[in-house]
Amino acid sequence: MPVDRPRLPVRIAIYGGLADSDVGHDQLLAWDEETTSDCTLRMFPDGNFYGTTAQGGPARTALPHAQPSARIIGKNELLLIDMGAALDGYASDMTRVMFLGRPNTRIKRIYRAVLEAQLAAIDAVRPGVTAGFVDRIATDFAGPYSRVVRRRVSLLGPIYAGDSMVARGRVVGKRIDTAGDAPRYLVDLEIAIFNQRDELCCPAEVTVELIAT
Repeated sequence: MPVDRPRLPVRIAIYGGLADSDVGHDQLLAWDEETTSDCTLRMFPDGNFYGTTAQGGPARTALPHAQPSARIIGKNELLLIDMGAALDGYASDMTRVMFLGRPNTRIKRIYRAVLEAQLAAIDAVRPGVTAGFVDRIATDFAGPYSRVVRRRVSLLGPIYAGDSMVARGRVVGKRIDTAGDAPRYLVDLEIAIFNQRDELCCPAEVTVELIAT
């Protein structure tokens, strides 16, 4: 909840649930004391799906659902806000991350890595795709200091529980990407996943970045 400190010149939008037994209308409206700008409050019929949390620092922002602590958020560090709500049987989930200061090269690289992984996942997701298996094959090959930055996966045949899967792959390209603040070492792979009957089930194209240590 708000504490005694100078108000900030930023807009605040507040969303609450009428059925929320933990945080009510008056408690939410107290955030009006935190800003010299506009503050709006909108209440929905249902309650919160889970409590909204704000986490700061490299250790806590890496946790998927960290619990709030007494730690004070500092300058030049990441701030993660996680929120969700429930309405008419549907649940929402939204996460936002910001950097309190001017991000350095390392922070920009982390941001880009997460964004590329998210976009690659969105591009690859389709019914029946075994993306996790493909990623594991690629990173097992490339080593512990690697990550998947691009994947394209197809499902040519069914994969059932209990099937014995075999992966075969080859390197089709190596390159250094110098477009960003730091060079990125990329390896392009072609991976084919077969079942125990030697039937091709899942061909994939994957790009792995080798992380400098």
